[in-house]
Amino acid sequence: NNTLKHHQKQHQMYNIEIATQNKILQIYMQEQQPHRSNNDDLQWINKHDKKQKWYRRTHNKKLIKLKNDKNKHYHVPNNNASHIPPEKADTSNVVNLSDHNLTQDQISLLSKGLKFIPTPKQMNVINFITNTESALSYTPTTIKQAAISEITTFIQRWKKPKIDNLTKQERIAMNEIKNNKEIIVIPADKGGKIVVMNQKDYKEKMEEKLNDKKTYEQVKDPTNMIKNKLNELLNKLLSQRKIDKHMKKYLTSIDDLPKLRGQPKLHKINNPMRIITCSSNSILTPLSKFVYTYIKQLREKIQNTIKNTNDLIQKLSKTKIEPNEYLASLDVEDLYTNVPVTRAIDIVINELGYSEKFCQSSFSKTDIKQMLLLILNNGYVEFDGKVYRQVKRLPMGNNISPLLADLYMDNYIKQKLSYLDSTNKIWRYVDDILTPRSQSNLVSNYTLIKSYNQRQNKTQTTNKQH
Repeated sequence: NNTLKHHQKQHQMYNIEIATQNKILQIYMQEQQPHRSNNDDLQWINKHDKKQKWYRRTHNKKLIKLKNDKNKHYHVPNNNASHIPPEKADTSNVVNLSDHNLTQDQISLLSKGLKFIPTPKQMNVINFITNTESALSYTPTTIKQAAISEITTFIQRWKKPKIDNLTKQERIAMNEIKNNKEIIVIPADKGGKIVVMNQKDYKEKMEEKLNDKKTYEQVKDPTNMIKNKLNELLNKLLSQRKIDKHMKKYLTSIDDLPKLRGQPKLHKINNPMRIITCSSNSILTPLSKFVYTYIKQLREKIQNTIKNTNDLIQKLSKTKIEPNEYLASLDVEDLYTNVPVTRAIDIVINELGYSEKFCQSSFSKTDIKQMLLLILNNGYVEFDGKVYRQVKRLPMGNNISPLLADLYMDNYIKQKLSYLDSTNKIWRYVDDILTPRSQSNLVSNYTLIKSYNQRQNKTQTTNKQH
C-alpha cells in the first residue's frame, strides 16, 4: 500500500509538472509564432500526459483491489456494518498419529498447510546476505552487482509488517510444535494431508525401509571418494579445454550428500513410508544439471506418452476401439530400482546424435558416458547421521533419473512389446502402460511379458555372478 501511494504521488507531481510545461510552451508559441500550428510540437507532451493518466487509473484500481482483499482476508470490520466473525477453519487435513494430544490452536495452525508462510517479525540480515552470496557465487559480475544493489535497497527499506497472518494463540502453538522434539510434522504420501508422528515411530519406519538389503546397504562416508573421482574427471576435461576453471569450480561447489525423508502412506495398512531422496544441493547435483542440458532434448524422441487426463482422452477419442476390447493397465513395479544403469546409459549414448547442444559442443560420447557413470553409480544418501548406498539401479531423487527411466521404458516398449503396438494402441504414463486389448489377447500378452521378464532377471543375475 505504501509503495502504491508513493507511486501515485509521483505520478501526480509528474502531471502537474507536465501540465505547467505544456501551458508555458503554448503561451510562448502563441506569442512568438501566432500564425503557426503548435499541435505537432506538443504532441509528445499530450501523449505522455495521457500515459500518466493511465498509470494513475491503473494504480488506483490496484490500490482499491488490495484494500478490498486485505479487508476480506483479515475480516477488517466496516464502521457502517456489523462485524461478521470469520468462518471456522477446516482442519480435516491434519492427521495425528503421535501420542501427543494436539490443542485446537495447534491443529488450526497445521491446517494452514506446510507451505504456509507466517508473517516475519524481523529480518535475519546475516542469513539473507549469506544466502544471497551463495546464490550469486557463479553468476556474471554485472548481474551480481545489480542483484546486490537491489537486495541492499530492499533490506534498507524493509519494515515490519503491520498485520500478522497468525493470531497470538497460533504463534504460541507454532513455538510449541517447533520446540517439541518428540514429534515430527510431515506431508502424507497422497491426499495432501499433514501428518504428525512420533519421532521414534518415524525413524523406525524409515529404518525398516533402509534395512532392505536388496535396495540399500549401510556404508562409510564416501564424500572424499566421490570428490576425488569428480576432480579426476573434471581435471581431464579442463586439460582438454572442454570446460574452464569457473565451470570446474561450479561443478565442485557442494560437498553434501543427498538426504532422505519419508512420507507415510495413509491409504495403506500400518502407514508404511515412501522414501523420498532430496538430492537438491548435493555433491553431484551440479554435474547432474550440467549433463542434463546435453541430453534433455532426447525426450522429444519418446513416443506414445500421456501428459495428463485430457491428453489420454484425446488419444482415446482418436483411436478405434473394438467392442470386445478393454483398456488394460500394466504397471512397472519399482521402476527406478529396476532400470539397469548400463543399459540406460547405452540408450542415451546411442541417441546422443539427436541432441543439438551435444553436437555443437566439444564433448565426446565418452565424456558424457563417464559423467553419467559417475553420477549414477554413486547413489549415496544420508539419514539420521548414517550413510547408505542404493544398491539397485537408477538413484532415486537424481534429476536425470526420470529422463533415463523414460528413455529406457520407451526403448523397452519398442524392442520387447512391439507386438502390442501393431495398431499404435499403447500409451505410457511414467510407469503405467495402457493398451486396449481383447480378453484373449490380454491373457496371452501377459504370459509373454511375464516370461520375458523372468528370462531377463535370470540373465541379469547370471551376469552379476560372473
